[in-house]
Amino acid sequence: MLWHMLRRRVGDEAFFAALREVFCARRFQNAGWSDFSQALTRSSGQKIEPFMAPWLERPGGPRLSLADVRRRQQGDQWLITGSVVQTPPVYPLLLPLRLETASGHFDQTLPLLGEQTSFSFLTANPPRRLLLDPDVEIFRLLPGDQLPANVNRLKGSRRLLAVTTPGCDADAASLRQLLAALGQGGVRIISEAELAGGKGRDHDLIFCGLPRDAATLFDFPPGLELGQGSFVVNNERFSAAHDLLFLVTRQRATPGRVSALLLPLAPAAVASALQKISHYGNYATLVFSGGVNRHKGRVPQQPAGAMVIFGEEEQP
Repeated sequence: MLWHMLRRRVGDEAFFAALREVFCARRFQNAGWSDFSQALTRSSGQKIEPFMAPWLERPGGPRLSLADVRRRQQGDQWLITGSVVQTPPVYPLLLPLRLETASGHFDQTLPLLGEQTSFSFLTANPPRRLLLDPDVEIFRLLPGDQLPANVNRLKGSRRLLAVTTPGCDADAASLRQLLAALGQGGVRIISEAELAGGKGRDHDLIFCGLPRDAATLFDFPPGLELGQGSFVVNNERFSAAHDLLFLVTRQRATPGRVSALLLPLAPAAVASALQKISHYGNYATLVFSGGVNRHKGRVPQQPAGAMVIFGEEEQP
């Protein structure tokens, strides 16, 4: 991503000229970042070292969000204003912004030099959406509410609990096997009663069996129906003993956290699917029949802070 950001900053001609210069000067020798920084400075006429240094010397990365975004009509045009907030430490960035309207989209590149930078767009058509870094041109760290709910969220969680409900059709050994396959073999397994006592606060959760408070623990996707001894995904009903549903959604009551549901329709469905779930990291909805994947789906994510959606009503 540093190479990509450097290329965008200096342009293709200067970028590849610098690479050729370093290759010719340092061929069959060691080269360091300073060699590339100096070559890029010469080829572009820009001081590149102040841009490169934070990326090479600091851990982590920038955290960005949109703030105070407003629109108002000025005669026959629309003015959109707002600011980009960068949580310290501040990184020097050229941030792409995109405004989408009914007639097309308009891009601008916003130099970020401090914790808050203002921007504006002027357009003849009503705005529909404002997006921060829509094509993922810069490296940045995403808060939990901007990350998609999927199996990978469970694999990367640092605060994960497994919860057994009275309707769980998997034994403790099978549940422990699933956790191990997700790289979470040391995670505690608690009962639903213990969860109700507050033990799961500010945790990602994996439920075996449907919990009583499912409506607040899950944000169920459209087309999913859970019944007694069956479930429906995308208008297809599954009711055989070897059918199993695995679902990951955001937690309605706790922004940035996810809940997962392991729902085998009978104990026989468990063993053949457990080792396969971890291989579908980018997916949120999985259905297995006798261990064979029958459905895989992602949940659309509306990233808070990275997108503003404007309503249809006009603003005076």
